[in-house]
Amino acid sequence: MLLALCYTATYSPFRVAFYTESSTFLLIIETTIDSLFIIDLIITFFVPYERTDGSYENRPKKIATNYLCGAFVIDFVASFPTQVFEANNNSDGGSS
Repeated sequence: MLLALCYTATYSPFRVAFYTESSTFLLIIETTIDSLFIIDLIITFFVPYERTDGSYENRPKKIATNYLCGAFVIDFVASFPTQVFEANNNSDGGSS
């Protein structure tokens, strides 16, 4: 996940800013990374979290509620595959 985060934080914005053409290889890489983020999003619903008293919450309903009220929205938006919009935008660009 650390490598995926580094790619997303560094190369992905560089590519969007400076490269107008897209390759199949980059599409596969970015789809794979987005899939990893979505899998991580799902797994987080089942990972116990530490309470304020130092103990861990193991009940799935409490874990899910804590995640939904916390970082879920940010994680969901961040894991959305933006290359879907790029593919649609690139295919419409040449028909002026």
